[in-house]
Amino acid sequence: MKKVLLAILSMVLLLSLAACGGGSDNSKNKDGKEEIVMWGSWSGDQIKQLEKQIDSYNKSQDKYKVKYVMQENVEEKLLTGIAGGELPDIIMWDRYQTALYAPKGVLEPLDKLVKEDNVKMDDFYEESVKEMTYSDKLYGLPLLNDNRILFYNKKLLQEAGVKPPTTW
Repeated sequence: MKKVLLAILSMVLLLSLAACGGGSDNSKNKDGKEEIVMWGSWSGDQIKQLEKQIDSYNKSQDKYKVKYVMQENVEEKLLTGIAGGELPDIIMWDRYQTALYAPKGVLEPLDKLVKEDNVKMDDFYEESVKEMTYSDKLYGLPLLNDNRILFYNKKLLQEAGVKPPTTW
């Protein structure tokens, strides 16, 4: 659990400094902390867990205050934010989306921050890190891993003359 919390807090700190190119004004709150806005689509019990981790992070240091803002449709909100120039400091999304938005120039590479903060990239599952990398630049750190698998009916593909890929 400590390793997971450390990974999440590292992600929050790193991404708070760079994730979406600094669209928000990062104003100081009443405690003098810089407010970091994080968007995501987590809700219900997921938010309870996330808020515990954010609260722990906020109490652990006196420079930043992370504020989670749940979005019903985070992609739609992001597109609106890109058009209007109002982006969050951090965005939580499925890893594959990195390849959709990094080419648009709306994400900030994290390579320099990862190096400066001595983030141990070996602590992250390599394939998940690859999903958050575009053109040899790292744009995010994986929060969770999941299994992705593809089932297909060999007979139907053969009948259709389709040869399935050997890698995926």
